[in-house]
Formats: sequence, C-alpha cells, structure tokens
Amino acid sequence: MARFGTTTDAETLVVCGVRFMGENGQDLEPREAGADAGPRRDLLARRGLPSRCVRAFCDAHPDHSVVVYANTSAAVKARADWMVTSSIALPIVRHLHQRGEKVLWAPDKHLGHYIERVTGVEMLLWPGACVVHEEFKGFALERLRRLHPAAAVLVHPESPDEVVDQADVVGSTTALIRAVTELPNTEFIVATDAGIFWKMRQLAPHKT
Repeated sequence: MARFGTTTDAETLVVCGVRFMGENGQDLEPREAGADAGPRRDLLARRGLPSRCVRAFCDAHPDHSVVVYANTSAAVKARADWMVTSSIALPIVRHLHQRGEKVLWAPDKHLGHYIERVTGVEMLLWPGACVVHEEFKGFALERLRRLHPAAAVLVHPESPDEVVDQADVVGSTTALIRAVTELPNTEFIVATDAGIFWKMRQLAPHKT
C-alpha cells in the first residue's frame, strides 16, 4: 500500500488499516496527505508508552545499529538506522552481524526473539509487544490442535515462543497467505490478526 502511493496521481491517500500504514505512505511520498481509519497499534510496550521512551533506549546504546519493525510510528522510525518488515528482518540482521555490528531491535520482543533463535545473532531487545499477538496462548493452541488434528498451524513470529513452537509455518502475513494456497491441508489454525482471513478465504474458498 505504501509503494502504491508513489505511483498514483491522487493528492490524498485514505488508508483503511493501522495508523503506521498511513504514515508509511507519507514517508515514501511526503507530498501526499495520509489518512487512516485504524487504531494506533504501533507495538509500544505496556500499551501507549510514548515513542520518546524507545528513542531514549536507543540513545542509551550508541554502539548498536538500531533496527525497527515497520509496525511502528514515524517518530520511532526516524531514530532507526534500518526499518524492516517481518519478511526481510532475517536477512538484514544476518547482514549486520556479518559486518560485525551490534544490533538493537525494537519494538516487538517476540519477533526479535524469533529472529535471534533463527539467526543465532544476539540482539538487545526493546520489551514491546503487539497487543494482538501477545494474546495468543500456547495451552489454547494445544487444545485447538487436539480438536483439529488435520489442520496446519500458521503463526506470525510476533507471537510468543510457546505458540511459535507449535507452528507448521512461521512467517510474514504474505507467507501465511501463500501457505494456505500451497499446502495440501484443507483446514488451518491461524495465529495472527483476524483481518488475514478475508484474503485467505478469497484465494482458497474451499479451505477452512
């Protein structure tokens, strides 16, 4: 959606989504006005903690390269050295590690910890979490898997470890949507924002 804003002739973009999505559009094409119809879910720790706290955390560790997740406010992105999506976070962190740089990751601790586990790169993590994904519980997923033993489990890496550990596929929103169309399973348990279901049902209407 943000890239679309650089190609359209429209003077105003109306972004129906989370606030950071509208800000991303403005960042890439500042001549246009960005508007959103969604909540301010920019993954700051303990809901509503101001972005200045994240910036102060970064300033306290000047020897680290600051990598922030795309799901953050423009104020947090402005303090970063790198801004990544969940689909490119792994190669970027590996790249920085190969260059001998120390990495500070903000703001989602679960996604940061997942990246640490996969890459083996130890990072300094800001303790923020997504209010949607942190609600997922390992014991609840275990119960759901028992009720649907043939279902494949698709998990976004912003989820806690006990949820990620039970996944058949861990990946970005795009990766999870692709998994529904590519895997042979006809039933899926999906641990991410429920808004993803519309696209999944559109592409695989015969699956549950």
